[in-house]
Amino acid sequence: MSTRLTIKDVEAPLQQPLGQALISANQWMSSSLLHLMKAKGHDKLTGAHLTFFCHLNCGVTHASEVARRMGISRQAVYKITRELQRIGALELREDPDDKRQKTIIMTDLGERVALDTRVSMAEVEAHLREVVGLRRFESMAQILRLEWGPQLGAETGEAEGQEALTAQALPLSATDFLDAYAIRLGASLPEEATLEALARLQRLHMSVIPFENIDVFLKRGISLTRASLVAKILKGQRGGYCFELNLLYADLLRALGFRVSQHLGRVWIRDPQQTPPRTHLTHIVELEEGRFLTDVGFGARALRAPLNIQTDTPVDDGDGFIRMIAISDDEKMVQRLHKDTWKNQYSFELRPAVDSDLESANHYMATHPESHFRHGLFIGLFHPTGRTGLWNNRLTDRHGDEMTEGDLASFDAWEAILKDRFGISLSLSAVEKELVSNILSNGDGKS
Repeated sequence: MSTRLTIKDVEAPLQQPLGQALISANQWMSSSLLHLMKAKGHDKLTGAHLTFFCHLNCGVTHASEVARRMGISRQAVYKITRELQRIGALELREDPDDKRQKTIIMTDLGERVALDTRVSMAEVEAHLREVVGLRRFESMAQILRLEWGPQLGAETGEAEGQEALTAQALPLSATDFLDAYAIRLGASLPEEATLEALARLQRLHMSVIPFENIDVFLKRGISLTRASLVAKILKGQRGGYCFELNLLYADLLRALGFRVSQHLGRVWIRDPQQTPPRTHLTHIVELEEGRFLTDVGFGARALRAPLNIQTDTPVDDGDGFIRMIAISDDEKMVQRLHKDTWKNQYSFELRPAVDSDLESANHYMATHPESHFRHGLFIGLFHPTGRTGLWNNRLTDRHGDEMTEGDLASFDAWEAILKDRFGISLSLSAVEKELVSNILSNGDGKS
């Protein structure tokens, strides 16, 4: 019997179809926001402009960074920016430190627009709570914040044709982003951008959100858009590797008021014979006390606390001593003391990296046949005195320099450990399960 729908099956429904209801709700939301903003004196703004302001930081923001957060091209960002320039809300300037970058600067008018946008969104939410009741409102919010998967009918890489739709969509607000992060970390977020707050955030992040390369190994592809990272790491209770973890972490820091720059590094933990490529992402934060390296995405014996890049004095980060030394005028090396010997961890360039550098490095690590992340499963999570690791079928638990380890006997054992020790629950296809089972049968990740 055929189950194909005909036009008669969808004619004259008893209630408004859900699709129409969602479209109507989106139109009501957009129109309400525009009317509220007009009442506040902003009568030249469009829905795309309001969405754009939700993705801006106060002060200076790079155009490429906004494009990544919104999931649209830099050309689309420049188009919206020029429109907002004409009404005096934004300025677009060359970055004095990097001529390849464009920076977006809010004017006084832009700051008022950003504030009034947040106020208007709060007014809309308050109205909805009153109309539908608190319980229904909270249920609706939980449903709408779920990850719905990729757009139906869209081809891989079909982003260009979706830019206009994406720009009009209502994004995860700054408040919702911070709320989602706080829930994921299981702790309140700091109210001030201080060194103490940065150290607490770094340690907390590393102890809750695991380092893992499962999607790379399964050849699922790695998206660095903010929406994808939020869906995977915050809502999906997953981890990621350096590009994923550190990009989202940097977004958190900026949302909390930290001044952050991104930098690419070279990994030296296996003492390579030749200079390794720039395949690690890290960040520098500007504070009153100086410039500090902060990193939540290094899979080895990572630094557990922010490290002042302007001194080579060793620091006890709770997992032993770390230090930073200069290896050239524009490159520093992070080292860790291991059994009385300083071991290189990774070097990084002082010159900030642009997003296209990150995209190239991420593409290499996620797709190149020689990327070690393509040939084994690496999962790790830090605890107060060390780190728990899962390299293919080998489970390790390190406390300081002391290591205990054992091999897992089956896929079921691996899946159980993944959930119990790292908080990761996977939904694997038959092909993916076979890939994992095969690599587990080949032995530990050191082979």
